[in-house]
Amino acid sequence: MRLKHLTILALSSLCILTACGNDTTLYTTPAQSNESVSSTEKTSSKDSSSETVPELTSNQSTDTESSKNTDSEKDSSSVAPTAASDATTLDGQTLPVKAQSAVLYNCTEGKVMASKNPDNLVYPGSTAKLLASLVAVDHVSLDTVITVGDELDLVEPGSSLAYIQKGHQLTMKMLLEGLLIPSGNDAAYTVATVTGRTIANDNALPAKDAVDLFVKTMNDYANRIGMKHSTFTNPDGFDNSKQLVTASDMAKLSAEFMKHSELLQITRQFRIDATFVSGQTITWTNTNHLLDPENEYYIPDCIGLKTGSSEYSGYCIISGYEHNGKQYAIVIMNGAREGRWNDSNILYDYMKTLP
Repeated sequence: MRLKHLTILALSSLCILTACGNDTTLYTTPAQSNESVSSTEKTSSKDSSSETVPELTSNQSTDTESSKNTDSEKDSSSVAPTAASDATTLDGQTLPVKAQSAVLYNCTEGKVMASKNPDNLVYPGSTAKLLASLVAVDHVSLDTVITVGDELDLVEPGSSLAYIQKGHQLTMKMLLEGLLIPSGNDAAYTVATVTGRTIANDNALPAKDAVDLFVKTMNDYANRIGMKHSTFTNPDGFDNSKQLVTASDMAKLSAEFMKHSELLQITRQFRIDATFVSGQTITWTNTNHLLDPENEYYIPDCIGLKTGSSEYSGYCIISGYEHNGKQYAIVIMNGAREGRWNDSNILYDYMKTLP
């Protein structure tokens, strides 16, 4: 059955490549996990094969991104083919990065300092939420009060959640915290719906139509900042055969994201206690291990940005840094559960040697 599955997936990947052109290569991670969510990984340094879904109560924790797969430890680099075995730096060094695609990007100067397969097509997982948040702050004020509605019906089963519910009232800032810290797909659809209605200047616009307009605006925004090979089909990064990005494009997105101090203020927090406008309280924990002082992969200089994981994206992490007066982004796409953190540390150590 596994061989049959791999064969079918290989054929479907070939079809995607034909549709997308032949100047890039598509990487997938067949059968790496049984996750059907855009981001599903626990924040502790130990992995778990299951997780109890909490209800929203006072000071309730929502550690999301836990894997449902008993084989989730398998390194995706042992499954998908790769055109390069290491990352190559601008000065000719090689670094033992295991993920399928990676980029160390000098955001201040717009320069790639190290890379591995930077222009190959991969699935973004929840790293797509970086773009969603940029579109949101471009159109809606952070202090806008929003009532959560039937857009939650659009959230895919099995999604990572911020545990907002219909009737809850939050500010846009709170929704973005729920989007970027626990990686809530419910927050993503509420952000998309409110922003789409604002763009259309129509508060009665059906949620599905508002989300479609939001996603169109996401693609317009991506094109405007030079993400020439990336396409987005939803606001949360949930797997879709047409939703594909490159590590080099995601580096450009990271540079744009880090221009927004109000968003960096959110992504650099490991844990936050939120009190909604409607009175509910909740604790959100960041899915980024690099921010956790008690985690073996902790990097004190890390200022965010976003994790992602799914069946086809593998395990991703885009992290931001400030070094010698410059901003840097480290993009790890289609990596292994633990390997992505190690890859980030390898590129971080090299970054620290740069003038």
